[in-house]
Amino acid sequence: LSSRHFHISAAHPSNQSKFIKAIGEINHSSTVSLTLWPSYEKEYGETFVNLLGKVDILFCNNFEAKILSGENNIYDAVKKVKKFGPKIIVLTKGANGSVIYYKNEFFLFPALKANIVDRTGCGDSFAGGFLANYLTERDIEKAGWAGTALASFTISKYGSWLPKEASNGNVLERIKRARNYYEKGLKQKVSLMEFF
Repeated sequence: LSSRHFHISAAHPSNQSKFIKAIGEINHSSTVSLTLWPSYEKEYGETFVNLLGKVDILFCNNFEAKILSGENNIYDAVKKVKKFGPKIIVLTKGANGSVIYYKNEFFLFPALKANIVDRTGCGDSFAGGFLANYLTERDIEKAGWAGTALASFTISKYGSWLPKEASNGNVLERIKRARNYYEKGLKQKVSLMEFF
């Protein structure tokens, strides 16, 4: 109950709402992150949207952002969702990687090249890597690359657990390679419009 951060994973919105309310009642100083689930698109109504004022970090995809905001343009959707309360919006984009919207700026994190075996758990691995790094260092870019690196380990084997190869040293090496690759070439070639 005294944790400084709570993460509410994908679940039915009614259950997520109960957790958000309970956290607010028992711990006023903690931060909260939330992962949405597209299966419940009709459940993300006004009552749920009002609870986003108590969420600091929101993980969603383009589809979910558009549902929450009522906007068809993803840029407008993200900016409107931001007004509901979350300080950080993480758009997961599957094979394309992710986009993080923070302090009115978009940060792009293309997915790393990996031997794709099973996509199960990749979004959760990304969220876990991002949160663990961000809550420690408060650096959006480092956290984005940490999530990207962790997801690349998960996608290369069956099941949703991390493989033993995802040791701290291997993850740090993969983060370094990903950042170097992006900064040397991809950053100049990929615009925000192309990424979406």
